[in-house]
Amino acid sequence: MRLAFVRTIEEYAPSTRAAFLMLAVTVFLWAIGIIFARGMRVDLPGVGLTFWRWSIAALIMLPFVRRDLTDRWPLIRPRIGLFLLLAVLQMFGSVMLYAGVNFTTAISGTLVNSSQPAMTALVALLILRHRLSWVQSVGLAAALFGVLISVSKADLTVLTALRFNIGDIMVIAGTVAYAGYAVMLHRLPRGFSLLTLLFIVSVSGSVMLLPFYVWETIYVRPVVFTPENGLVILFMAVIISIVSIFLWNAGNRAVGPNRAAIFVNLLPIYGAALAIPFLGETLEIFHVVAAALVISGILMVIRGHRKAGD
Repeated sequence: MRLAFVRTIEEYAPSTRAAFLMLAVTVFLWAIGIIFARGMRVDLPGVGLTFWRWSIAALIMLPFVRRDLTDRWPLIRPRIGLFLLLAVLQMFGSVMLYAGVNFTTAISGTLVNSSQPAMTALVALLILRHRLSWVQSVGLAAALFGVLISVSKADLTVLTALRFNIGDIMVIAGTVAYAGYAVMLHRLPRGFSLLTLLFIVSVSGSVMLLPFYVWETIYVRPVVFTPENGLVILFMAVIISIVSIFLWNAGNRAVGPNRAAIFVNLLPIYGAALAIPFLGETLEIFHVVAAALVISGILMVIRGHRKAGD
């Protein structure tokens, strides 16, 4: 007999306020994941880390979704192509982000990744015909300006000295893929189990990644399996692949891709907040100004939805 909490998870539909909180938590978890990926990049190369965290996530979810897969197969079968596309976008975005941090600086990577809200707005306009109101557009610009202040430490010479390389291009490609995932998620029927969706994406993506993982192991470098690395992979599988993506899917479906994507601008703010206690960095005035701009921008995008549909 199925557990009550499993049914609750599958049928979960958050309120708008709950969705905003979930999106904020999601980006915080992503910030932690990027720190792990950056710190462990020698032992855990991009494709290998992505393959193992999604494969393990699929195994963890299987007992909870097995019955739902059977019950909803008539609903799933005609949408196999959409599920495969979501898997491609999710895996490609993950690989590009985690592999890109091997070749680019943290400042460049953060700047490039902060373009995701704008890219999502563009993709949503092209595919879903979602338009931003002027208030939302100003809010998006304010949040992006806050990101620039945060990563440059309010020093314009830092921005002018940036040089984009192959790592930046990889992060850009991953950002476009994540934007496409956020938009295409709205092609699924309302009420479809988020846990089942996550399982299908995990399995499909893991199968797609297998040949690339083998190639990386032979020609680049293999995943180094140690107890410490195993704990990192398990953390990434449970917290990043399952918890954070479930929260992102639920929040995105509840409030729309444009309002969901603006929360990605919290990423460098979270990064600074984590660096202060764990890396010994100090709180500067530009951190406060940047955070105020980002939060103000997010609020403008959220409130602007009242005047123009997302």
